Amino acid sequence: MTPVAEKISEWVNLKFENTPCFLIEVKSSGQNARIQVLVDCDSGISIDACAQLSRYLEHQLEQHDLVPDNYILEVSSPGIGYPFKFQRQYAKSINRHIEVTLHNGASVEGILQNVTDTDITMVKKSGKTNKPKPGQKSKDEEISVTLPFSEIKTAKEKIVF
Repeated sequence: MTPVAEKISEWVNLKFENTPCFLIEVKSSGQNARIQVLVDCDSGISIDACAQLSRYLEHQLEQHDLVPDNYILEVSSPGIGYPFKFQRQYAKSINRHIEVTLHNGASVEGILQNVTDTDITMVKKSGKTNKPKPGQKSKDEEISVTLPFSEIKTAKEKIVF
């Protein structure tokens, strides 16, 4: 992490102390000409909160002369499809469709049902079809899968149509 990214991390963590919000990542490139700050809150972060944090960081960066005259600062939530980095991101995705890649290369998709300190539980379609009663459509069976965090390489929310 660059010295500027470290300083931004320090400022954001101080700003979010004793709040439900948290820093996910700080990226900087091109001699700090472009800085991206990804943040979130346990119940989601608003555009207003991102704008407020952006103004605070701009002031800090310019006051400490840590950026060139022309720089870009982006403050946003990571968005759907961005891999989870912290356990608390799983908790806010309960009842949503997620895709998990395991360290062994296997992939599991389903609805996140539960998160504990050590694992997650998802409900996924088994691929087997229940025999429908006359006049009903067939439905895939659903099975519950528990995955320890130690086996998860990446996980992210996924939109399914």
